Amino acid sequence: MPQTDKQLALPVTLLYSVKNLSEGVFISELSNLSELRIIETETEGRLDETKIKKYCPDWRKRTWWICGPPAMVEAVTIFSPPGKVKSEEFTGY
Repeated sequence: MPQTDKQLALPVTLLYSVKNLSEGVFISELSNLSELRIIETETEGRLDETKIKKYCPDWRKRTWWICGPPAMVEAVTIFSPPGKVKSEEFTGY
């Protein structure tokens, strides 16, 4: 489990949706996370409810941080657990 500066052991699953690996940012820095799942939209399609349930079976219990273009944030927020979402939109992206 990842450690924070406060030395808290928190379960983290990062679902990183990117067009393809060559367009991914910080892939090498993130690659040491044990729970990193990269979804390449060119080959797998967009991040959706099915993929979230597959890669994070306890998704209803988790707090979600959703960051990305407004349309993606809105699409993922639709099926996220109420009251457990923090989001940031990259407008103009």
